[in-house]
Amino acid sequence: MPAGGSARESWRTLFYANLIKSFIDEVLDGGAANEGDFGDGAWVQEVINAVEQSYRERRWTDLPLPR
Repeated sequence: MPAGGSARESWRTLFYANLIKSFIDEVLDGGAANEGDFGDGAWVQEVINAVEQSYRERRWTDLPLPR
C-alpha cells in the first residue's frame, strides 16, 4: 500500500496512487530503472494503430506499419 493508504480504499484508488508514486519516483530519481522510455511508448502506439487498422479493414495487419 502507498504511504497513507488503507485496506479500506478501493483497489482503483490504491492502484492509481501506486502508479503516480512510481511515476514521480522515476522523474525525481532519474535513474536507469523505469517503466519504459520514448521508444517503448512509440512501439505501443504503433501496435494500437495496427489493431485499429486491422479492425477497420477486417484483415491482418503487419508490423511495423508502413510509413
